[in-house]
Amino acid sequence: MFFLAVTLLGFALYYFTNEPEKTDHTFSSSSAFYSVLLGGVLFLFFKLGYMAIQFLDSGLEKNIQNIVAVYGPNHIVEYILLLLLFIPGEEYLCRGFIQNLLRKYVNDHLAILFTSIIFASFFVYSDEPIWMFAAFLGSMTFGYIYEYFHQIKASLLAHYSFTLLLVTFL
Repeated sequence: MFFLAVTLLGFALYYFTNEPEKTDHTFSSSSAFYSVLLGGVLFLFFKLGYMAIQFLDSGLEKNIQNIVAVYGPNHIVEYILLLLLFIPGEEYLCRGFIQNLLRKYVNDHLAILFTSIIFASFFVYSDEPIWMFAAFLGSMTFGYIYEYFHQIKASLLAHYSFTLLLVTFL
């Protein structure tokens, strides 16, 4: 229910407060390709981190498996909601609203940092610091992708490719 509320809030805030982007940047097929590729690179980074955790036998592997079992999508309806509602809602709230709002008051790097801290705080209910850290790193990546391409489509595609790889291969 929390994520549904965040999703709806994200869409509403983006819709009612977003000014049209004042940029001459167009979103080309190469931009889409690089966005998807960067989502894949982020997944590889996470996969390597997971392999390192397994190798070090630090006990975090059990925490990660618990997170996936409890909070990961298990049914086709959950996958559809993830792809059609939650990921776009997160991006519109975090990149489309919060990051754009913060950019009016601080530089781009601080806007991305503060947005990522806020996004990571969404996962405090899990009581798993590793998930908050992963959410923070993902949000930082999606924030920089958004800044580089100047299009929310870019961070959405990266987030989609990352999540699809994550739920499929981790």
